[in-house]
Amino acid sequence: MIYNERLFEYLIGVIQGDGTVGTNTNRVRIFVNSKEEEYIKIIENVIYEVFKVTPNTINSNPGLKEIYIRSEEIRNLMRNYKNSSDSTWNLAHELKYPEEWLAGIWDTDGNINYRDNRGLELIFTQKANGNMRFVEENLNKLKIIQYGISETEDLRWKKKTKIKYLRIWYKYSEKFANKIPIKHPKKKAQIEKALEIGKFFDGYYSRGELRDLLRKIIKLNPGLSTMNISKKTEVSSHQISRDLNKLLKEGMIYKEENKDLWTLNSNLRIFKSGGDYYQ
Repeated sequence: MIYNERLFEYLIGVIQGDGTVGTNTNRVRIFVNSKEEEYIKIIENVIYEVFKVTPNTINSNPGLKEIYIRSEEIRNLMRNYKNSSDSTWNLAHELKYPEEWLAGIWDTDGNINYRDNRGLELIFTQKANGNMRFVEENLNKLKIIQYGISETEDLRWKKKTKIKYLRIWYKYSEKFANKIPIKHPKKKAQIEKALEIGKFFDGYYSRGELRDLLRKIIKLNPGLSTMNISKKTEVSSHQISRDLNKLLKEGMIYKEENKDLWTLNSNLRIFKSGGDYYQ
């Protein structure tokens, strides 16, 4: 039934981002801005390559195109990945191609934010319903660990809804762009432009970002020296040493006496922006 596993995992991401799986019908639907004609064709081709089924494309709400498949078998398959009644995701099996799945999520729910005098951020946006943990887990599988998560309230659904934002720090946006096979033409061009702009801001970390990164690196790699941490972050050893000593004074980390080897204090719950923590 699945003729292209790699593109299937991309399609899972697209449906989880901007699709619905029928509960009372056999339709699996994807909604795309009607102006994105090139991307609409890409989605149609992906569906055909995955299932050898030609989808239907019709006008939906104003400004939207609906690409749909009518198949009980495909509908039942996709129910393993998205519950459209509450928009929650599932991953029925471990992904073989997490980069493809992330590309599908990014092409539908990713965006870029330019910050004056600070460079850029690549951002995933999701309702605070547990879905973001899948993004985080699969970024970690690809060794993309330089990001922050925050939470706020949004009125886009005509009522206050808690939203989570995962921001990949612009210093590592090139690594993201090289690993994630973005297919949306407009978003691919936006990332390329963003990377070019980002070159002018190399070395900047917003307040708290470097501290969060240091905690995460030390948690994953206990016993690293200041010099090795500097190499991993591509930040000067002077700046790294300064921030490590601040964390040391706060009791967040410690090092062996007379040795420059850093370890996370395992007795602490260390909070970062948005209420998430490392333990």
